[in-house]
Amino acid sequence: MITNRGVDRVSASRTVQISTRIANIVAPVLRWAMKPFPRLRSRLAETLGGRSGAVISLLEKEQFAEAFRVALDGVTYCETHESWVGMEKLYW
Repeated sequence: MITNRGVDRVSASRTVQISTRIANIVAPVLRWAMKPFPRLRSRLAETLGGRSGAVISLLEKEQFAEAFRVALDGVTYCETHESWVGMEKLYW
């Protein structure tokens, strides 16, 4: 079982701190690099990871109604489409 103390202990580790710093540097560069490719961006947004990232982003912005709508859209999509690995049922 994951506890708050466990999360605090892991988040204080050097590996997590370095990984977070690297991600904070790389993410804006990737966003900038993807701007000329709107079709690719929309394809990535339709993946399971893209949808869950959108939900998490909306929750962090405290836009709960929109996050709920996006989550329900993801569940609906997963119940009507199948990927080649079949992870939809497990994911949502």
